[in-house]
Amino acid sequence: MQDAPEKWNSIGFPSNPPGREGRENVWFRVTLPTGEWQEPVLYIFSVDLIVQVWLEGEKIYQYGEFNADGRGRFEGRPWHEIVLPENYEGKPVYFRIFSN
Repeated sequence: MQDAPEKWNSIGFPSNPPGREGRENVWFRVTLPTGEWQEPVLYIFSVDLIVQVWLEGEKIYQYGEFNADGRGRFEGRPWHEIVLPENYEGKPVYFRIFSN
């Protein structure tokens, strides 16, 4: 995962990022807010097709299975509830997504 600002582009909504040009794999990054929540989670209402979520180099969530080529099969469209560990505030979280 690359944190160099020039390697990341802002987008309005992640459904079909600009410049996709047939690519099937994408990484999204967002900085988690600070706050005083009792049981902090991220709710993601849809990911088409599979996803991994990483925080500080550790995978904290996965839905579906990535093969060696970074691809996978459709697993359904559940809402995703991603439990955040302690001390997540202000840190970037990364989403690895396969979507064809």
